[in-house]
Amino acid sequence: MGKWKNGENAVRDKADIPVILLYDEDNDKTRMARTSSAGELTVANSSLYWKQFRYEYDSNDNVIYKGYHKTYNAAESDTSYWIVKYTYSNNNLVRKQYAEGSWTNRANLNW
Repeated sequence: MGKWKNGENAVRDKADIPVILLYDEDNDKTRMARTSSAGELTVANSSLYWKQFRYEYDSNDNVIYKGYHKTYNAAESDTSYWIVKYTYSNNNLVRKQYAEGSWTNRANLNW
């Protein structure tokens, strides 16, 4: 199993239930954790939360930005994207950074 990290903020799912986003760095996947009505912790696939993904590639076909949004067809200017920036050296991934902001302003976020 990968290394899981808490998301920066607790968020709410479609049913307006507070959830915590967990990110698996090894497999580049996001999951949601929440408590059931019985108080048990459950983990669900992020597809229940993330509804839109955006990608930008470099000239070597490496993903350099990946954006996640909880709304279908969100405007690129919406500032609620969770964006991952990937940095490469000789085509090898060497760094991942995370920020929240608009897709159109992704290069200028606080990296």
